[in-house]
Amino acid sequence: MKTEEMKKAWIIWEFAKERMLDELEYWDVTKLTEAPEGQWNGLQVLEHVMLSEKGCLEYMLKKTASGHEALDIMGEEQIKNSATLNEKLASDQKWKAPDAMPDPSGDASLSEMIVAWDELHSKYEKFLRQLDEAFYDRLVFRHPYAGPLSLEQTFEFLTEHINHHMHQLKRLKAFHEA
Repeated sequence: MKTEEMKKAWIIWEFAKERMLDELEYWDVTKLTEAPEGQWNGLQVLEHVMLSEKGCLEYMLKKTASGHEALDIMGEEQIKNSATLNEKLASDQKWKAPDAMPDPSGDASLSEMIVAWDELHSKYEKFLRQLDEAFYDRLVFRHPYAGPLSLEQTFEFLTEHINHHMHQLKRLKAFHEA
């Protein structure tokens, strides 16, 4: 993967983030904090996405600390697994969050979460600026279901993860409007 492709993956991911925030920005407190029994509310959905992104960054920071030579190169298996993961995320089917993911509390306000998400994306930007291109074709993240992913595949996952949870927000919105 070249730098331009990584920039494109970054822009698409940022666009997905902004779409989610644009959706939530106009929800009143009731819509943000209430949900059907056993389901997450709007703030919990956002927090889950952020926790997932935070975990990905922490994992990638750890994996890249040893140098690119220590990491396997992306192959056909990872291409197939990544495509399958993204195809599943593109659906509006409900999925159980991986066991490694903490349950979101939904305790922070939307404005607090926006600040935290912006800070997290700034950390990603710093990570990418400092990352040698030699890592671009290396397996830098291990998804709980899809297995090892390259940097670009990780950003594709992060984008599709946001898009997947947009389906959840639409269901919540319909619940509140019913």
